[in-house]
Amino acid sequence: MKNAVLNYDAAKNWGIKKKDVFAKANAINSVLASGIWYKFRAPEEGIYKITRSQLADLGIDAANVDPRTIKIYNNGGYVLPEDPTTNAPTDLVENAIIVVGEEDGRFDDNDYILFYGRGVDFWEYNSLNKRVVRNKHWYTKNNYYWLTSGGVEGKRIENKNSLNESVFYNQTSTQAFAFVDKDSVNLIKSGRVYFVDKFDSSNDSQNESKTYINTLNNILPGSEIEYSFTFGNSAKTSLSLKLYENNNLFYSQNISGSSGRYEAVRLTSRSVKFAATLPEDRSVLKINFDTRPNTSDAGYLDFIELKYSKTLSAVMDQLTFFSKDTSSIIYYKLFNFSNSDIYVFDVTDYSSVKRIANAHVTGSEFRFQVNEVSGNVSKYIASNSSAFKQIQSIEKEENSNIHGILQGAEYVIITDKTFSEQAAKLKEYRESNNNYSVGIFYLDEIVNEFSGGLTDPTAIRNFLKYAYNNWTEKPFYVLLFGDGHYDILQKEGNYPIYVYTYQSVNSYEGVSTFTTDDYFGRII
Repeated sequence: MKNAVLNYDAAKNWGIKKKDVFAKANAINSVLASGIWYKFRAPEEGIYKITRSQLADLGIDAANVDPRTIKIYNNGGYVLPEDPTTNAPTDLVENAIIVVGEEDGRFDDNDYILFYGRGVDFWEYNSLNKRVVRNKHWYTKNNYYWLTSGGVEGKRIENKNSLNESVFYNQTSTQAFAFVDKDSVNLIKSGRVYFVDKFDSSNDSQNESKTYINTLNNILPGSEIEYSFTFGNSAKTSLSLKLYENNNLFYSQNISGSSGRYEAVRLTSRSVKFAATLPEDRSVLKINFDTRPNTSDAGYLDFIELKYSKTLSAVMDQLTFFSKDTSSIIYYKLFNFSNSDIYVFDVTDYSSVKRIANAHVTGSEFRFQVNEVSGNVSKYIASNSSAFKQIQSIEKEENSNIHGILQGAEYVIITDKTFSEQAAKLKEYRESNNNYSVGIFYLDEIVNEFSGGLTDPTAIRNFLKYAYNNWTEKPFYVLLFGDGHYDILQKEGNYPIYVYTYQSVNSYEGVSTFTTDDYFGRII
């Protein structure tokens, strides 16, 4: 055997486990280890309000709650970074909130909670790209928040005082955005990318058109709209793609087709600017794709993003806006609110939101000054109290404390609680027949502790990394116990998913798209 294997000296120890008992052993308990926890959604970006009566409707006895200890946790709605060396939250992150009336230690009838909430689709400034970009989560459309009370006092929103300087820059508009990115079609049943729509010929028709409508509220008259899109062509030849805004043609090009049998589509990405006139601020974007009649040629829209400039006028008592990328004292005048009960928050850091204080509020206007810094674009949300949003889909969660484990196990079973009995039998077998130490860990608890409750395969990887760095007995074998699927979003069927699979970004080349278990072991 030794003479038959070229790398025998290196390979002879493969699969022979070495007991590591010198880990850092610095694990700490998860915040979910104790207390009563409620998980809920805040699907739209905005300011949310929770009242005493709403808590009562949820079965929470506010009379037994010290409002000073109320806490809300959320991890931002981001997909976890795949690079294991990139910093990421290792547990739930506490967010700053306001609890009105908490000073007396009682949650009275008129007391309430305010906090900044958002889904997984939002825009924020990226300091590396030096522009505002859209957050996209590959694996879920739901961002979860966690409510608890008791123990130490909770994190509270601090004030950010308005300045009163005589020299300032008067900002009268802001960047604004819209997008089309509905996850509908996974082209080759592999990978994480879904396309919005399929464009194909029908009968003897040579083209197909689809229209996408977005309201661009308070767009500056005569200003340019920047359209960014990615479109795929499955034909083996170049075909014509045309874009119209309110029936005005502004893009017409032949886009390249796929190169061979393994490339399902060839993607083309473009950014195009057009000064459009939008009746009633409505973007009516028509996409026309020419195909050859009676062929299998097809086009696929991946996404469209629209960037434009708008005034600082509230719509339905709400306004989201960004600062200019400049170092200056900036003066903002927000207007068109229904009354003067206006709240403005700096939400640049989702977990440490600040409230604008000492502003000038008269009637429907809110005026304030802030010292902004170049390279650190601020994001603000303004809301009248009448426009506060309500939380959704609240449910009570059980305690868990994977973080608090120190001893560990060399054989790790990751599964769904559906298979708890079968996993226990396997655990007993491995312990009896292989002399392994075996630990069973449930996917929902891993996801809650390592990705804030959001579906994300990297939560499994981060759990294993945490275990490797902190357990006195490091994991050596890992078993993913249960069915997985490429369609984690379950857009193509409502089938059970018991463990997550890692899917490649490439979702259109048969020889380049893949799923792999190796990813979960990539911990260093």
